[in-house]
Amino acid sequence: MVIKEFNKLAKSKKVKEDDNIKDLEIDSLDFAELIINAEEKFEIQLPDSELANLVTVNDVILLIEKTKNTI
Repeated sequence: MVIKEFNKLAKSKKVKEDDNIKDLEIDSLDFAELIINAEEKFEIQLPDSELANLVTVNDVILLIEKTKNTI
């Protein structure tokens, strides 16, 4: 789900897990929408304090998995 959403936003290339989020040239509003959609889909609340530390697509995936496992 996460990579699929990144692919929708990063029109210029196919997204891989190790891609740097900044290199995908996704604007902050689109990224925020991606996070909100993930929170709704997985019924979780991602900690705001950790969102600023996300560097790669895989970081987003791992944070979602970590948050899901703490519920």
